[in-house]
Amino acid sequence: MLLLAVLHSPHIFSSTIQTFESNLATELYLNGNYTGALKTWIKLGEKGEAKAQFKLGTIYRLGETGIEKDINKAIKWYTLAAEKGNIYALYNLGKIYESEENIVNYDLASKWYRLGAEKGNAFAQLKLGMLYLSGKGLELNLKYAHMWLNISGSQGNYQAIKKRNILQKKMTGLELKIARLLANKCFKEKYKNCY
Repeated sequence: MLLLAVLHSPHIFSSTIQTFESNLATELYLNGNYTGALKTWIKLGEKGEAKAQFKLGTIYRLGETGIEKDINKAIKWYTLAAEKGNIYALYNLGKIYESEENIVNYDLASKWYRLGAEKGNAFAQLKLGMLYLSGKGLELNLKYAHMWLNISGSQGNYQAIKKRNILQKKMTGLELKIARLLANKCFKEKYKNCY
């Protein structure tokens, strides 16, 4: 009966095959067959599978045994995954544009971090706060820096808490009060319109 349902429903059949291929790729990777895993993830990524696209972004960002590091391919795959809402791809795109040699573009870093921060990624929130603190890609703004660090810290991000505590010693009482009001407003609006 189940077999008939699978055969008559192309969506279930397609999903089952994608799950099988994804598991196969993971097993290949875990067994050290990185090029075999890569080929399978490329196939899945080209079909629009966001998890495969994210994995491809990471493999190309770092390189892997037998696979050359290729930042342009990493950006391509991370962008495809980010367009599907993958919050880790959003963060990693920000990270590339913030720190990858010959690619640094703080405007793009802040764009990707903001998109990740608005989707609740605590690491993107931390990095966005740090860009506000440094004035890189964004106008220097201690209140917004504190707001994002505080929001990230509220999710348990230890680094954000440490950086927020250091920052608030440099802020006036009024600046701190405004930053906390902004953080509460941002949280209540589910991280949207936080600027």
